[in-house]
Amino acid sequence: MATDALPEPDAARPGEWEEALGLLFRHCPAGERPGRVARGLAMLGKGELDPSGLLVLRGDRVLLGAVVGTVVPGGTGLVWPPQAVGGPRQSLYEDVLARHVTDRLRRQGARLGQCLLAPEEAFLAAPLLRNGFRHVTALWYLRHDNLRSCRKLSSLRLEAPARLVFQTYEEADRDLFHRTLLRTYEGTLDCPEVAGIRTLDEVLTGHKAQGQFNPSLWWLALDGGRPVGVLLAAAVADPPGWEVAYVGVVPEERRRGRGRELMLSVLMEARAAAVPELILTVDGRNRPAWHLYRTLGFEVFDKREVFLAFWDDCTGPAGGGGG
Repeated sequence: MATDALPEPDAARPGEWEEALGLLFRHCPAGERPGRVARGLAMLGKGELDPSGLLVLRGDRVLLGAVVGTVVPGGTGLVWPPQAVGGPRQSLYEDVLARHVTDRLRRQGARLGQCLLAPEEAFLAAPLLRNGFRHVTALWYLRHDNLRSCRKLSSLRLEAPARLVFQTYEEADRDLFHRTLLRTYEGTLDCPEVAGIRTLDEVLTGHKAQGQFNPSLWWLALDGGRPVGVLLAAAVADPPGWEVAYVGVVPEERRRGRGRELMLSVLMEARAAAVPELILTVDGRNRPAWHLYRTLGFEVFDKREVFLAFWDDCTGPAGGGGG
């Protein structure tokens, strides 16, 4: 069967959801597979996963393959890699699905594609790697038991000179806040490949979509009126706590303990609000940030391999800097 003889991938019909999810999770151990399929069905039924993003390749009587691709706020296309029935044409089916989901996300305005996989599932990215994605880094997930660490936090706070003044997103000059945020991306060690891909509006939209947006949890740090950095946090429900969505320091203020004071500030704010836990993610290549978080009591609880594709020529809204 030639590639051009294959049917065009299409959104799965409700009656095909279970079969499609079964294909996507066919690699899972038998005891784990039903649970993952059931969770996927529940997400589709509740609209937590857009059904139009579950795409399938149909054969005569069965599905030949499936893939998930959806655009999230901020101009990012999230992808779960294509999986197809086994046999000599498996790679062909998967490549057709990978190209189709890529084209679809680009038409919807996504500027980059992102796939996050547990280390043991990284092999699933092979079709994406054949079709424009590349493995960039490992993303580490860290948590801080804020209530258990109260005594340690108090001692850390006393050690830190109180040099910075903090203004919330509501209090700060909005243009200054935005300019400072963009400047923190210059020379960043956290996924530098993404810097400059998205517009400022897309960056802000993406951050506001993380957890429950509250402008009082976005801070601009100033020293003598000079902007030093920003920290963006959001409340999350599962598990209950705050997520430190982003922390950044402008280039000329780095290696002066600014990041440490930013983090100590959010830890103390969380303590005052009786927030039980903080979580964050860090690029495995960002050793300074990794060391900082570990010295402040953050502990690893998960890891994901990061696969990205960059689409400068997407046919959606015009692109620009900041990411």
